[in-house]
Order: sequence, then C-alpha cells, then structure tokens
Amino acid sequence: MTPELAHAALAQLAEGVIVADAGGRIAFVNEAATLMHGVSHLGVAPEAYAETYHLLTEDGRPYPSEDLPLARAVRGTAVRDERWRIRRPDGSEILALGSACPVRDASGRQVGAVLTLRDHTAREAAEAAERRARFLADFGTALQPLTDPDALMATAAQLLGSHLGADRCAYAEVEADQDHFSITGNYTRGDTSSIVGRFSFSAFGAEVLRLMHANVAYVVEDVAADPQVTAADRAAYEQTQIAAVICVPLHKAGRFVAAMAVHQRATRRWTPEEIELVTTVVQRCWESLERARALRSLRARELELTDRTAAAEEARREAAEANMAKSAFLATMSHELRTPINAIMGYAQLIEFGIAGPLTPDQRTYLERLTASSQHLLGIVSEILDLSRIEAGVFRIAPADATTGTAVQAAVDLALPIADARGVRVTVQQEGTGAPYVGDEDRVRQVVLNLLSNAVKFTPVGGTVTISCATVDQAPPGTQLHGSGPWSYVQVCDTGVGIPPEEHGRIFTPFHQVDSGHTRRQGGTGLGLTISRRLARLMGGDITVASVAGEGSTFTLWLPAAGRAAGAAEQLETALERATRATVEDGRADAPEMAAAGSHLRRAIDDIVQAFTDRLRADPLTPRAGAMRTPELEDHLTSMLGDLAQSLLIVGSAGADADPLLTDSSVIQRTIAEFHGARRYAQGWSAEAVQREYQLLREETARALRGRPRGGGAATGEALRALTGLIDRAEAISLRAWQRAAAGRG
Repeated sequence: MTPELAHAALAQLAEGVIVADAGGRIAFVNEAATLMHGVSHLGVAPEAYAETYHLLTEDGRPYPSEDLPLARAVRGTAVRDERWRIRRPDGSEILALGSACPVRDASGRQVGAVLTLRDHTAREAAEAAERRARFLADFGTALQPLTDPDALMATAAQLLGSHLGADRCAYAEVEADQDHFSITGNYTRGDTSSIVGRFSFSAFGAEVLRLMHANVAYVVEDVAADPQVTAADRAAYEQTQIAAVICVPLHKAGRFVAAMAVHQRATRRWTPEEIELVTTVVQRCWESLERARALRSLRARELELTDRTAAAEEARREAAEANMAKSAFLATMSHELRTPINAIMGYAQLIEFGIAGPLTPDQRTYLERLTASSQHLLGIVSEILDLSRIEAGVFRIAPADATTGTAVQAAVDLALPIADARGVRVTVQQEGTGAPYVGDEDRVRQVVLNLLSNAVKFTPVGGTVTISCATVDQAPPGTQLHGSGPWSYVQVCDTGVGIPPEEHGRIFTPFHQVDSGHTRRQGGTGLGLTISRRLARLMGGDITVASVAGEGSTFTLWLPAAGRAAGAAEQLETALERATRATVEDGRADAPEMAAAGSHLRRAIDDIVQAFTDRLRADPLTPRAGAMRTPELEDHLTSMLGDLAQSLLIVGSAGADADPLLTDSSVIQRTIAEFHGARRYAQGWSAEAVQREYQLLREETARALRGRPRGGGAATGEALRALTGLIDRAEAISLRAWQRAAAGRG
C-alpha cells in the first residue's frame, strides 16, 4: 500500500486519528478528529497538547499534557480505552474515548505515535441514564419497606452518597424558622467526620440561606475560590470538612421544609446530571418519609382498631350469650305459663257448660271476664314464644302458593266485631280472590290480623280502615326485598292518630310502643309489629310504614308473587335462611375495606408473582418471556406490588386526605414502571407484549383480591377500582418509556 493510499484511508475513517512524529509533534489529524476538537493544529509539541486542544480530565479538571494518552505513547507506553473531555471553541464539551500506542519501523525503532478516538458522549449519556434509572428503582425498593423516619433518612443518604462517590451525604429536616435544621443520620466515607446534630444555614453564609428560601440549589465546587462563600463563612466549612457541596432545598406549600446535601472534602466539578439527581432524591425521600409516617399512623390505627374489634367482638359474644339466655328463658317460661293458662281456660269452659251446676247472672259475668283475661294472657305468652323462636333461628314456616283473599277475609271476620263496637268502618278493595303470593298462609293471616287489629285500635270513632291487595312489578325504594319482582302486597290504611316520623323505625323494635296517652290506654306488649315484620322477612317479604301524625297510617305487607319466575321457591328458601340470620337493622362493616384489601394484597404478593410469571411464559402474546430468567421477568414486580398494597392501606386509612402521590401512583411505582418500559424495549419486547403483560397483572391482582376471605361487594369493588387505576397509570408510564427508547434507538 502506497503512503498516499494509507493517508487517504486514515483521513476518511469515522474514528478520529492523530499521528505524532518521533519528536512528539502533531504530524497528522484526520477529519473526524478535527470535528471532535473543533480545531486542527499541526506541529504542536507534546507539552502543549492540553492547552492547544482544550483537554480536560473526565471529571472536568485540567489535564496535564504529559499525562495525555498521545504524550505517553510518544514516550513508548501504550494506552487503551482512556476517557477525557474536549472543550470546543464554541464552549461545548464532548467525552472522548481513545487509545494510543507507539509506532515502530521494521527494525523496531520508534518513529512516532498514533492516537485513535471516538465521541463517547451519546453512549455515556445513555449509560448514565440507565444507571440513574436503575439507581432510582433500587432506591425506591430499599426505602419501600422502611417505616422508621430516622432509618429511612440514613438509608437515603447512604445510597445517594455511595452512588455519587461523595465523602458525605445527609438529608435534613428544616424547622419552622426555615433556618435551623436537624440531621439524624448521615453517610460518610473513610475518615470523614459525621455531622449528626442541629445546625443553621445562616452559619454557612447569607447566600446559601437566600438560595434555600428561593428554592434554588446551592452549588460550590471550590469553597476557597467561590465568591458565594465569604472569608467569614469559611470557618463553618472548614469545621465540617466541606470543600465542595451540592445542597438542594425542598419546598412544600410555599415553605422550605427539607434539604439534601452532598459534601466533598476536596474540590469537585459537579455535573448538571448530579445536581438534578440530588433534586430528584430529596423529593423522593420526602415522599417516602410522608408514606412511612402515614403507614406508622395507619398501623397504630390498625392496632387500635384490632383492640376495639376484639372488645366489640367480646361485647357481641356476651350480648349473644345474654340474648340466647333470654330467649331460652322466654321459651321455657312461655311453655310453663301456657300449661296453667290452658288449664284455667279449660276449667272455665267446663263451668260455662254447667258441669258444676247452673250459673247465676253474676257468676256468668265473672266467668266471661275470667275467660277473656285468660285469652289475653295466652296471646301475650304466644307472642313472646314466637319472638324467642324467631330470634333463636328455630322458627319454621311452610311456604306455598296462595292468594291474599283468604287471609284478608279471616282477619276481617275476627276484627269486624271489635271495629263495629268502636264505630270504625272496615272496607276491602281487591279483585276476586286477591293477589297471588308464595308464603305460609297461616302466618300471612296472623300478620294481616295484627295490622288490621292495630288499625282498628288506633282509629277513633267514625274513622275508616281500608284493606287493599294487588300485584306490582317493583316495590318502592326503601323496601328490604331480595330478588326480582313481581311482588304482591296487602295494604292496611287507617285514618287514626298516626305515628311521628322519628318513631317509624322504632315501632318494629321488640317491646317498643309510641309514647302517647292513646297508646297507653290501648295497652299491648309492643311485640306485634316486631313479630309481623320478622315473619314477613322470613317469607322473603317485608313490612313498610308510611304515616303522618294526626292523619293516619298505612302499613304494607310485601310478599313474593306466586309464579313470578322459575326458581321462586329456591329464592324464597334463600331469603328464609338470610332472614333467620339477620337482625332487623343492617350492620356496618367494622373495618376499613380498602385497608383490609391492601393487607390481603401484601400477604398474597408471592402467589401473585408466581402465577403472573407462569402465565407470562405460557402466553403466546409474550413470546420472549419463556426464555427469560425469573429476575429479569419479574423486574421489580415484588417491590411494585408491595407499594401498591401500601397505597391501598394509606388510601383506606386517610381517604380524601391521602397524599395525592398515593392516589395518583407513588414515586416508587412511577420509577419502576419507567425503568420497566425501557428494559422491555432493550429485551426485544413489543409494545403489544408490554400491554399484554400489564393485562395479566391486572387479572392476577384482581383474582387475589376477590379471593380474600373477608369483605366483599361494593367495598371490594372500590379497592379493585383503585388498584386497577394505579396499574393503568404504571402501564401508561411503561409504554411512554418504551416509545422513548424506541425513538432513541431509531
């Protein structure tokens, strides 16, 4: 090859090439090297390399000419893959990666040296971005399980200080005066002294305090030479071994609340990327502290709730035992009382029949009063026995198809003599045999008679009581019915004294009576409406009331309509079981469902991860998953799920007051999601495969929540919606990161 051909080939290489002669002077610079340096000078001696080409060390310090790779090669030393910075005439800088070696002739005599170099700036930026993303993901993972604020601050300082190669790093919480601050834990390297304690920013100079209040980072590369540090301030820096510093403030709601500082004992040129990283870390440290404090508060509440729940459970147990004892006592006493009452009534009948001889008019009057009183007492005892059997869950009914006409007519026949005696008119409005229903005909008759008797009892002379029956497709709101319509009803409407609104719910409570003179005059046990409603609900129906004091009342018995749908009998049996277990009033859940869902999700993480990775490997839409190692496939999923669970716990505890970062996805979730998207692109995954991956994650987390042993219904749905929303946001972040990676590669 001719010298001309060699010269032309070197000139056109994409890599930069610089050749020095035997004396070390620059003899050749190709076009690529000229573009990198922004200048091209021939004849430059080795001692002038750095000054002529504006060369700096990788960390930005002046590069001694004698230490440059080409100068060392001129002296006979080969150098491989060394990095340095080139500052161009326009002020821009690039990072160069190069190698140099001596050039020898055929006899082995050194006749010069050659340097090859290439622009490493873009690759270094990409590697730095990946290191930053990995650091932030690991940072979030390390802080995520910590709940002690001091341990969290110390860990954050250790991670950032180690990553930056700093001599000291600390997170400081600022006091209300926005000057004094406290450091409870710091990272130190080597023999650098710790500065745990209480300090003030003003001790380090007015300028640092001004910048902290202005929410601007304070950056000093050389304390001895920087004009920001006055001579009077330097004593504080010397005492704390600070020669270079980055201090980034954090403001919340317009106030200076925290800061993160990185210290160097020697001068250091800080890069914009390092300053930006400290800014990011102080924000994330604050968020982690807020989350940790919220979790500690939540756990304290959980312990308090556990204690309260245990106390409430004990109280419920004692109440249940007392109720069972009461029911057993009432049942026993009812049986014991019915026997002598029946005997009294039997002997009274014998006397009435004249077994003991003829009766005088006075004796017959006394006997009638005895019989009436015995029947009244027997009715009270029967009501108490019915209630105790219902509460004990042993009351049984015999459902069958029937019509309301039979029960209504039987009730009217019994109540009409009393109504006539009181001057109350009773009318019935129904077509044919009435409305068809499914229920126990004897119990329906008992309920209708009770409602009709009450209406007659509380309606004054000249008033009216109207009974109507019909079938409708849907019952009005507020009726506690289970299943779909249609529904049959018996409605008893009177023009009596009415019931105040505040008493509408209480009248169905055992032994409760509306406190009025009229009620006291009429007497009664206060059990009739209680038993009637419970019988109605045992039959899959309900009793509702509408009343205005002074104008009258309307009581409605609702029952499942006969033949309304296939499986009506089974629906009624289910209603019977439900009503047997239920009390009159619905209870409330005794624990926050959202927090319970978060606790369950945290316990189920290992199962979710296993099921998720198994499905990923088997799914045809994620073909690259099958060959991947488990850590690569999971890619911080355990940390992500742990933080999702903590988000549910905190949202469940604080509700609308939860920190917005938790309802809008946490920093840990966002960081992991962003890193995940870029990694999946680098691993060759398509955007569609990433979307499928998140769909499988949603399915597995939903399956875990739905399978938890407690809670349910709307509350579980609320937790699922919150969890799905957080996963949706993570998916969007991952896809954007995937797209950015794809655009950068293109």
